[in-house]
Amino acid sequence: KNKIIYLTPSNIEDYAYFGTTNLKTPILLNKILFDYNLALVLSEIRYDGLSGFYGAPLQAFYSISAAKSVCLLQSKSFDFESCRKKSGSGIGITKLNPIDQGVKETLITASSVCRWFGVNLINDGDATIDIAAGDLLISYMKAQEIYDSANSLKTKELYDGICLDTQKSSLQGSISEIESVLTGLIKGGRLLINAPKMDNFGSKEFRRYCDIHPVQDIFKPIPETNILDAYDAYNLKKTAMEYYIAIDCSVNSKDIIQCGLNPVSRETYDDVFKNCLKKHRIKNAKRFTTYQ
Repeated sequence: KNKIIYLTPSNIEDYAYFGTTNLKTPILLNKILFDYNLALVLSEIRYDGLSGFYGAPLQAFYSISAAKSVCLLQSKSFDFESCRKKSGSGIGITKLNPIDQGVKETLITASSVCRWFGVNLINDGDATIDIAAGDLLISYMKAQEIYDSANSLKTKELYDGICLDTQKSSLQGSISEIESVLTGLIKGGRLLINAPKMDNFGSKEFRRYCDIHPVQDIFKPIPETNILDAYDAYNLKKTAMEYYIAIDCSVNSKDIIQCGLNPVSRETYDDVFKNCLKKHRIKNAKRFTTYQ
């Protein structure tokens, strides 16, 4: 018989203390783990601006960890005084990545009471093109390799104009995809986002943070339970100050403009790239590296 269980990360009484990570983050795991022998975690693999990649391990960590642990680990990747990501944090980066390290330490600790099986879906738009399944951490690393191999592009010179075709339905859900694509664009370059399925702005908290001006004040005060909504709002608005970003979607144009983006229609696509000399069009997330 199926049973749906709703967890409350803010209720600290539901969590047991398992020690701390090497970065001094408390490992607080939901006591529900003691009731089961095996946990199956299903997730899409994708780029993430803080943890490097998002996949089954991060999904598991967010599901079983107390809000306090989640927030403290997320904060290890961001310097709130300078409003910059710390060394080791970024798209496709896992080596010395503080979130990646903390998640792996937490799940290894959790395996003392419950075994884990991970299923990582490698998608291309709406279609699943591959799956990496098995041990939660090993399958995750394999999925990263497959995903990055398919989405890492090399170029001699950065582009001054990129068109991104995305199947994302939420503006907030597309931020990591936008961030990855910008690795191929010169500062001040032009990005056009063609998002025919995007009709949702994002969470209420994300919307609240997007209304804060100036952008540096988004982290005043520092969020105490989850920094991701604040980080998403800061990241999008700061990016819109450094690049020209146009978007064709069904999200309310006032909300789009509030973030610093420019709503456009298909009839004006050519105008976006009128003065661009080196243009490129891609589908979904790509991570660019340059070579000589």
